[in-house]
Order: sequence, then C-alpha cells, then structure tokens
Amino acid sequence: PIYLGSQIRSSESASKHLFQCSKAKAQLKMPEDSEQPGVVEMKVTTKKSPGFYAKTAKNFLVGLEDSEGNKKEPVCVLHIAGLGEAINVAVAAAVSVEKEGVGEIKKIETSYEDMSGHGVAKVRVTIWHKN
Repeated sequence: PIYLGSQIRSSESASKHLFQCSKAKAQLKMPEDSEQPGVVEMKVTTKKSPGFYAKTAKNFLVGLEDSEGNKKEPVCVLHIAGLGEAINVAVAAAVSVEKEGVGEIKKIETSYEDMSGHGVAKVRVTIWHKN
C-alpha cells in the first residue's frame, strides 16, 4: 500500500490517482471558465473562521468518507479565492494546508474586481495535492 495524506491506498489506486493529478495539473493552462476534472475552486468569506476553511481545504486535498460510507477522492488542484476582507481568510487557510504537509502552494494571484463601480481586492491561491 501507498500512503497519501490520511488514507492508505493500493498501488493500483494510487497510480491511477497520480495519473489523474498530473493530467489535471497539465490542463491548468486551459481557460479559467472551463470545467477541469480534479480541480476545485473554493471561495471563502469572513462569515466562517480561517480554521473552518483550512479543515475544508484539507478534506478536499486528502479526500474523505462521508457519514454514509461514500468515499470522496482527493482533488489534485485546489484554488482558494477571497475578496476584500476575506483575503486574510483565504491566505490563512492556504498556509495552514501547506504547513500540515497536505498540499503545496504553487501560485498566488492578486487582482481587483469591479463591484458596483469600485474596485475590490481579490486573491486566488493555487494549491497542488502533495504526492
């Protein structure tokens, strides 16, 4: 068995997941609005704590089993986005995931979104699943 995150997988399952991750990461050069398998966008707000989003991001990257026993496969690439005051929440969640060794921050993008005639700061952190 191969250890990935908090799950133990068979060699066949792990190699299939690694292939899917490398394929998803290679497709990141596609337009932003296209649907990409293995890639998830997580938008954060200030309504919940950074710890909540860090735990959610970790669950996306390691996969989990829900209460009904259904397994959710880990995602290969996670984008965490925050607007305005939620920028701190997005960055804190991303740093927490990297600190725990679950993922690796590959890119941090900043921009201004036009909202009702004025600009609002935006951050988008790209995290890759650690293999």
